Amino acid sequence: MEKVYSFQPTEVISDIKAAVITDLCLDFREIFNYGLFLPPNNGKAGKFLQEDRLLKDYPFPASVGHLEFKYKQRIYRNLPTNVNKLRKLNSKSNVRQFLALVKYGEVEKVSRLLEKGIDPNIQCRETGETPLTLAVQLPKPKELIMALVAGGAHLDYRASDNRTPIHRAAMCGNFIAIKVLLDLGQSPNTRDSAGLTPLYHTMLNDTSAMCVERLLYDHSILGVTDEAGLEEIHQACRFGRVQHLEQLIAYGADINSQTTFNGNTPLHFCAYNGHEACGRLLLFRGADRSLKNRAGHTAYQEAVLADHASTAALIRDFREEDVGKMGSLVVGFLFYLFQAVSDRTV
Repeated sequence: MEKVYSFQPTEVISDIKAAVITDLCLDFREIFNYGLFLPPNNGKAGKFLQEDRLLKDYPFPASVGHLEFKYKQRIYRNLPTNVNKLRKLNSKSNVRQFLALVKYGEVEKVSRLLEKGIDPNIQCRETGETPLTLAVQLPKPKELIMALVAGGAHLDYRASDNRTPIHRAAMCGNFIAIKVLLDLGQSPNTRDSAGLTPLYHTMLNDTSAMCVERLLYDHSILGVTDEAGLEEIHQACRFGRVQHLEQLIAYGADINSQTTFNGNTPLHFCAYNGHEACGRLLLFRGADRSLKNRAGHTAYQEAVLADHASTAALIRDFREEDVGKMGSLVVGFLFYLFQAVSDRTV
């Protein structure tokens, strides 16, 4: 079936894909692993369009571009594409063996199967994981990630929970995996089914602040909200992740942002949960203590109601003239640490 659509060059590929799915009422299994494919032309190999890029990033040979909507599979360029041979190679037993080799970091054996032509864009029937989402959870993932991508793995091929490899790397706090994926061209702003970015997931999980720094350094957007209207900065304060909070503030997060539903500020979350270190950082960075939530409570009142006396005293007794005096010791230390780790993993 062919159909003509009109899109602006500034539209995002993922939005175009969503529009096509909606218009055609498509309901395939793993619909999130279908993509827009630019067919081969004038000696150039075909490729799937990266979903976080703009349409104008892909020049078309004619005024009306031709794209195919298809499942993301390996694109074979140098291997003989004998259908029967490939079907046999990608049998259930071979796929199971391949996933096991990836899980245990057997780079050489994985590479040999990739050289034979196995497709790394697959999901484990039991866990829903993909080769790349398994690889990013390993302590030393770089070599395996590189082998999988060189063997045709798509960076944005999703596990059954709709999360990409960089989501999974962020969730488990694997700095090296995040760095490798970003260096290979993966966008830090890819979304999961809940609309959350990898950066958002670093706030929800007990991860290294270096992961936060790397994602922000690569222009991860701020102000993403979950279904309850909480942004990254609210989650950092909710869980008391002071180094994460320092990074968010350094990259421009709104320290007075109020949640959509109950109007709580980051300082309210610190007060309610008794996270003094985060509260102190917010105050030194200029957080407004007078803001009230939908219940009409200031952060100080929330601390009192939650029986966090020391946090309440911190908020009540903070002197406005101390704003800005905390300095940049934390962010300076993290940047130094980030640079040191980056140098060792290049």
